[in-house]
Amino acid sequence: MDGNSSQSGSTAPVNLEFDDSISLKLTLHENMYNNDILHMLEQDGFITPDEKVEELSKNLTESKHLYALILLFENTQNQFSPKVLQDTLATLADPTPFDYYAEQSIARLELHLRTLIANLEKIWVTPMRLSTEFRDKIYNCLAKFAEIYQKTTQVIKEEIIIKKQNYNIDFLLIHLRDTLKSLRDDEAYYQEAEEPFMTASNITPEILSKDNSYLSQVRQSLSFKFPVASYYIDWRIMLIYQHNLFIWSECSEKIISRKICELALMESIWSILGREWKNAKSILDPQTKFDEISNKVTKALKNTFPDVLWFGMLDLAQKLIQRSTQKATYGLCYYLAIESLSKAPSNVIQFKSIELLLHLQYIDNRLFSVIEIDFDRYTQILLKNNSVNSLEKFHKLLTFVKEKAFEDVEFLNYNVKKEKRGDEKNLNQNTHLIEEQTSNSKILDVIADEMTCPISNEPEDQLCILKCQHTLSLNNLKKLRQKVCPVCRKQFDDDIRYLSQVSIHKNLYSKFFESGHILPLIELEDSTNNQYDSDDSNNSRDDMDYQDKKFNNITPNLLIDLSLQSGIFKKKQPYQYIIEELYEKNYEKAESCCREFLKSFPKSYAMRCILAYICRCLENYEQAHFYLTEAVNLKPKKSFAYFIQGEVYLRQYEYENAINSLKISINYKAVTNKIYMLLGDCYFLGANLCNNSNDKNNSYLATLDNYLIALKDYPYSYLCLKKCAYIYNKQKKYLNSLEMLDRLLNMNKGDSLILCYYGEILKKLGRYNEAISYFTDANLIDPENIHILNRRAISYYALQEYYKALSDLDKATQLNPLNSLTYYYKGLTYYAMEHIYDAVVAFEKCIEIDPNDNLAKIQLYFIDLNHDTVIEINQIPNISDNKSLLFVRCKIYIELGEYDKALLDFNRLFELYNEDISFIYLLQNYLNYWSYLCDYYKISDNDYRDIGIIENFIRYMYKVKKVYFISSISNILLKSDINSLSGRSFDAKDVHLNLKLPKLLLPYVKSQYLYIVWKICVKNILSKNANMNFIVNMGVESSLYYSLPDQHQKKEHRLNYDDLSKLVGLGWIEYTVPINIKSNKFDWVQPSVIANGPFIDMQIDYVRFMQFERDPIYFPKMGHLLPIYKFHPNILSSINFPKKETENLITPDDVIYYFP
Repeated sequence: MDGNSSQSGSTAPVNLEFDDSISLKLTLHENMYNNDILHMLEQDGFITPDEKVEELSKNLTESKHLYALILLFENTQNQFSPKVLQDTLATLADPTPFDYYAEQSIARLELHLRTLIANLEKIWVTPMRLSTEFRDKIYNCLAKFAEIYQKTTQVIKEEIIIKKQNYNIDFLLIHLRDTLKSLRDDEAYYQEAEEPFMTASNITPEILSKDNSYLSQVRQSLSFKFPVASYYIDWRIMLIYQHNLFIWSECSEKIISRKICELALMESIWSILGREWKNAKSILDPQTKFDEISNKVTKALKNTFPDVLWFGMLDLAQKLIQRSTQKATYGLCYYLAIESLSKAPSNVIQFKSIELLLHLQYIDNRLFSVIEIDFDRYTQILLKNNSVNSLEKFHKLLTFVKEKAFEDVEFLNYNVKKEKRGDEKNLNQNTHLIEEQTSNSKILDVIADEMTCPISNEPEDQLCILKCQHTLSLNNLKKLRQKVCPVCRKQFDDDIRYLSQVSIHKNLYSKFFESGHILPLIELEDSTNNQYDSDDSNNSRDDMDYQDKKFNNITPNLLIDLSLQSGIFKKKQPYQYIIEELYEKNYEKAESCCREFLKSFPKSYAMRCILAYICRCLENYEQAHFYLTEAVNLKPKKSFAYFIQGEVYLRQYEYENAINSLKISINYKAVTNKIYMLLGDCYFLGANLCNNSNDKNNSYLATLDNYLIALKDYPYSYLCLKKCAYIYNKQKKYLNSLEMLDRLLNMNKGDSLILCYYGEILKKLGRYNEAISYFTDANLIDPENIHILNRRAISYYALQEYYKALSDLDKATQLNPLNSLTYYYKGLTYYAMEHIYDAVVAFEKCIEIDPNDNLAKIQLYFIDLNHDTVIEINQIPNISDNKSLLFVRCKIYIELGEYDKALLDFNRLFELYNEDISFIYLLQNYLNYWSYLCDYYKISDNDYRDIGIIENFIRYMYKVKKVYFISSISNILLKSDINSLSGRSFDAKDVHLNLKLPKLLLPYVKSQYLYIVWKICVKNILSKNANMNFIVNMGVESSLYYSLPDQHQKKEHRLNYDDLSKLVGLGWIEYTVPINIKSNKFDWVQPSVIANGPFIDMQIDYVRFMQFERDPIYFPKMGHLLPIYKFHPNILSSINFPKKETENLITPDDVIYYFP
């Protein structure tokens, strides 16, 4: 060949033999480029393949040009001159276009190397030879490409930190290396290797039924001048086989159809991978320890990286799905990838399996929506095996491959749209919850349809394709009495194509069996002598000889039960039919099928469970209980009936009955951990009905116990994590709640509800700046959500950034002018800014929207203060039981100078707040009131000066409320803090903490013991060696006693690094030191706190005495907002967990997996 090719130049489209809907769909590559780059070249006068290649080679920095070259080279009908092939190879081997290192160049480098391989493979099948010098020149260029890859990867790692290694490039470099080594300069041997394949193009089934001996002939015919890697022989055979299959399917004679071509290729890939899987040690094996793959690509040129043949087979499968429109091919590649992922011995195979699955998902998202569930199940197994390190690496790898796959398919022009997040405008959103997924049984159905013989009605391992394109198993073909197709009734001759599916059938047999495609315990009478007479009937059912089938030893197992013969099933197996109807939600049809089954097998436990599930879906709970009772009577120690029974009770709001049934199911070894989710839901929903606080708390504890068990197997259950976050918040375990929210945000950073809830908890902890950051992120996603704006406004208010608060509130009123809460906050903000008129207008607007808003009314009374105001306030019912209303009335009494009445409300507030003293923050500036209180409690101006107390407010707090403020100590570093009751706190940052308080007189109390409480805020621990000691010195006044044993005592309590770490991030807390002090034994105590170095960044506000021991950690209310704070809807209140989400925990998948 010289300058011209034998083809006209346009890339010939593949002739696809599919149904009408698929025949209209061109392959992906042709749809993209035949009407784009290549057609444009033809319009510009570049007609032949040679001309097109020469023109495209002028600009190899364009990705579209590279892809167009791949299409030209991979079209088996295109022929090129040796000169063009050699010149293009030299051009592609030049690494000059990659003279910079950036993340974006990685994708182009992969495409460039794939183009180089396509060029080299075309040379391999062309009668030409490369000189030793030229081949060595190309070979030496690979080292430069490897260096480019290595340095680019280093740049990525420097910028992004996490490892992002594109193993495709490692593999492509190895492929190029070994292919160049395999090329000889003394002969072109492809034709010799091709001979055994050509004999297979028109061979009888009798010959091929023995074995694939022609593959052995190919192996013997291959000879290499230089030694090659062990994997390469099988790899080269596969490439030759693939090339021949494509030629036979794409040539004008159409020796085989495209469908047979792809099934034959898939069979060979499955056969090779079957050998690879046999000895693989999977990452999922908890005993397996595997080494990380080196990221130094230069080593890849010297040593083959692990499982290169395995990786190559997956790469062939990925390329095949990109040029295929056969759903059976997609399905086989899906199971190929799933099996490879489950058996993956390293992250190399994980990478390729994930990439193949993601490409399938992009090609047909509806069919392969189950892939996300597959990823979840894989991570659950990693977690179950305690492979924490492997789990973290897998998550990073999955994230990277998803990003890469999206970029790949976007380039390939898939109709991919980025998912929009944050579209919901209210708080009741559940963005991560996935609707019912398409089952992988549908994927299996597609494969089974291509492998099913119409006579046996089951997938077969050896198929024969007749001239009419119908398929029979080899065994049934031999039994035909006449050469008539049992499907179309046409006669056929010996022009039959044999298609082995042995490896596929072997690997998928269990799945075919479980899904009902292969019936259990069915025997054919006289099978050795029976032959089918295709002339006996015009009905193909006669050819199937159904009357000869019988059932033996039927067991309650679902897959055995569903061997029913019934006209309603047609060609589908009964189990397959029922499951399909369940997935399609055709419950009435599924119920009818099940009833037919029970007529033949009246003692089927499994069928009663399925019928109960169907009745549950139809909300016919009475009938569901009927079937479940029958099932329990048949098999009282089987767990599944109790499982469904518990869920039915849950739907009926009978939580105690539901809990009992689910516990019985657990006792009988329930096979699904979803049962713990259901049990948690029962306790969770039941807690909302509890009137007693102890019962409610116990229900929440039981809820958490069950959810945490469920999360061990389902760590990414969105709803379960949300409920845990909600309960931890109710229990004031804020760090635990934040941990759950972190896990949710790792799964979905775009959930504005979770971001808002995160900010709300930070706000409770007084971490307002951090809270604002989360509210801002939530607002960016959901800018029209007024609840987010209101919450951020409160945080700005707390930081006294009033104009920012008003900006958010203005936006909220524009979005919803009828939200009274927003106007209330506006009134508070204006009042704090001393904009009295604006505050009045805002409060009046609030009352106009909600005339029953007593809190807004009392705020107006406070602004328009007079003695008549008190009369109007006292008309508000139950004011003495409402903290906010009572606080404002107390302030009004103080403003009017009626201190006696104010004191009554003041003391009542302490009762309502259960000794939480934070509310007094807003009363500190009423100096006359504190003077009144000191007079009332007979506290003189000279009292307590010896311990640094000089203000009446602090005197009162020490004398009456037993609180000593650290700000009273002189010569220590104090810091202004809005969260401090005194306005200033001790800052222990960068100091060696050694704080000793003065001797404090013990108050007279009736209780036997007193406890010391420190209000602290631990921000950071700077060393793992850090520890902190709380010390209490106790004694009696020496003037009162001459000599007493134990006159002085010293007790200590130490917090080590782990203890201190649990306090970090909690904000301001009251920490109760677990040291009891006998109140009748000592006169004074001297508390102190000492750290072992400048390792603890913390603040201290006060110490106080408590008469009872409570939980070590208590969260005081944020006093500057509490009395006037009007609570808005809880972001994750129980009403934000739709009951339908709880009810849909049991799916058809659970029914399938329970009866394996």
